Amino acid sequence: MLFLILFIPLVSSGSDPDSLLSIWQSNMSSDEEKFQAIHALITDYYLAGDPDSALILSEMQLGLARESGNRFVEMQALLSKGRAYYYKSSYNESLSFLQRSLELSMELDDRDNRPEIYRMIGIVFEAQGTLKRAWNTIY
Repeated sequence: MLFLILFIPLVSSGSDPDSLLSIWQSNMSSDEEKFQAIHALITDYYLAGDPDSALILSEMQLGLARESGNRFVEMQALLSKGRAYYYKSSYNESLSFLQRSLELSMELDDRDNRPEIYRMIGIVFEAQGTLKRAWNTIY
C-alpha cells in the first residue's frame, strides 16, 4: 500500500505522456504501475481531446485488468470507455459501458467511483434529451 501512495504522484497529471507510455510499455513495470500510468494517460491527456486514442488505451487497460483478474481496474477501464464514447457523441455505446462499470462498482462495493459513474450516466441522458432520466439518475 505504501508503494501506491509513493507511486501515485509519479503518474498524476504532472507526468508527461511519453513517461507514462514508457511505464506502460516497460517489462520492468508491475501491473499496478502500468494501471496507474495508463489511467493517467487516458484521463489526463486523451479523454476529452482525443477520445479515439482514449478508447484504444482503455481497451488495452481492460485487457490487462481481465488478464490479471483486477476487477477494480476493469471497472475503471469500462468507465473510461463510457466517457470516451460520450465525447464521441456515441451515447448508446457510452451508456452500455457506463452501466457495466456501475454493475461492477456495485459488485465490488466501490463507493468512491459510483458517484462519478452515476453523474456520467446522467450527463449522457441529458445529452440524449431525456432530462427526467438524467434528473432521476443524478438526484
